[in-house]
Amino acid sequence: MTDRIVTTASYTGSGVSIVSALTLTDLGILIGIATALATLLLNGVYHYRRDRREREAHAIRLEVLRGEAEDRRRATLPVALDRRRPCDDIADCPYSHD
Repeated sequence: MTDRIVTTASYTGSGVSIVSALTLTDLGILIGIATALATLLLNGVYHYRRDRREREAHAIRLEVLRGEAEDRRRATLPVALDRRRPCDDIADCPYSHD
């Protein structure tokens, strides 16, 4: 137990001596560096999340567009004709042999 107290006091004393040796300019520099690193980290996280959202939205848009294209393709396909009588409903059909 006493070793733990001595070790803690030793580290605390060394930390206080380092901080007290720093001038206001040094503290400003360290705070500026810490702020820049935090900004870099948060910006990276934000861009990663935004890219992930944009990829998901793009995949959904592609699914919707593919579905709409398939619906349009189905709507524009000609109706299958009866090969025996291809032009029953057309008056001047070139295939009528009657």
